[in-house]
Amino acid sequence: MKKLILLTCSIATMSLSVLAQKAETKNPMPQKFYAANKVEKSKTSLGKANITNWYNHLIFAEKSEIAGNLRGFVSFLRHDSLAKYVGDDGVTSYGQGWISFGAVLDPKDALIDVELDPINRLSKFNSYKLDSLRFTYLYVRNVDTQTDGLGNPVSVVDTLFICYFKGSSIKKLFLLDADSNRLALLDWNRLVRFPSTPFKVDTILLTDKDSTFAVTSQTGIPEGSWRNKVMQVAAPSTMTVNANGGSNADNLIAATFIFKSAVPTINSNGDTAIMVYQKDPSTLPTGTHRANYFGFYYLSNDQGNWKNKTHYNTTLLAPKWSSYKPTTNGWDGYLSGNAFTSDLFVDVDFLVSTTSDNISVKEVPNSFSLGNAFPNPSSQDVTIAFDLKTNNNVNIKLVNLVGQEVMNIANDKFSAGANEVKFNVSNLAGGVYFYTMTVDGVSQSQKIMIK
Repeated sequence: MKKLILLTCSIATMSLSVLAQKAETKNPMPQKFYAANKVEKSKTSLGKANITNWYNHLIFAEKSEIAGNLRGFVSFLRHDSLAKYVGDDGVTSYGQGWISFGAVLDPKDALIDVELDPINRLSKFNSYKLDSLRFTYLYVRNVDTQTDGLGNPVSVVDTLFICYFKGSSIKKLFLLDADSNRLALLDWNRLVRFPSTPFKVDTILLTDKDSTFAVTSQTGIPEGSWRNKVMQVAAPSTMTVNANGGSNADNLIAATFIFKSAVPTINSNGDTAIMVYQKDPSTLPTGTHRANYFGFYYLSNDQGNWKNKTHYNTTLLAPKWSSYKPTTNGWDGYLSGNAFTSDLFVDVDFLVSTTSDNISVKEVPNSFSLGNAFPNPSSQDVTIAFDLKTNNNVNIKLVNLVGQEVMNIANDKFSAGANEVKFNVSNLAGGVYFYTMTVDGVSQSQKIMIK
């Protein structure tokens, strides 16, 4: 396990809280199981307007330096840690899998290309909304009916909870390592093994129509691979983020998943349910108590060298050992996917659409106006024109797509009327930039393409 330092900073008090560092854990991962199929995802949306694109942690990883090290696996969710796993060697173990999984999205990550056209990439100046979620899952229904206690069969209805988060409820942290890797986490309620203070919780009732099934793996092990499906759900209409002219630091969104089965792990006879049985199924004793379970697809980077230095795209995982009580070294509930010796990336898609143009969303008063850059695109000298109603101090700076200042174009007092400034961009990398003019604390931005 990588070492972690959790930082929380209050704007009012500027207080700093440091939790214990993470110690190395030799085997933080449960046994890895394989997906029996690769699902194909539709590119169509749910029909809402202003669709931008799908974002996915797998894509982030596949665009990075670790792409050649990634391997696909599946793992399971159970809200308790008692169900049995019987391996192909006959050894029974308990509590493999996770209590919850999820993902945090930082939509302005430098690895994201919203469209092939770079003009449509997001920046800190974009307000946006979450339109939909899409995720790869496996749902094994070993039990379709159970008795109501009076000898009558009733249909089993399992439950999937999708919790949504945005803004200040998502903590921005960093790992205490040479690269200061960024991550984001959510608070956890140990008493009910559920994330704390979600913005909204949607409940999905799972039936046999949602089910997938286990298959024999290529090595001949029963229940050694699983068929996967894709589920797509509409996000709450209020899952929006206001850029506030590029000044909003609480600009993340997140979603987590928790599965609760209607089939008890321990039945009235005291028998513990079997989830996975990697022996010949015909050897199961008559009346064996089976469990229903839900799982997810993920990529694993066994090299452990994922670098996430500037943005907060984070897989969230809640293992049993941090879900029931705080650990001695700081973890409580969720861990980030890059906190493990093997980096993990879950397959969750966020469909994000912009609700503002690629400019500042602040309304600019009539005290000044900012003109277009000329020429645009440009590779050499650029001229920007602007008008002032009165003599005033003017600051104009050039920023890149992730909000980093790359040039201070002007910072001086200008006369009322028409003005212009010139600057040279020949030493900048090609792409989309924003020039922002600020007068009396009010800003206006425009795009410029550098070729």
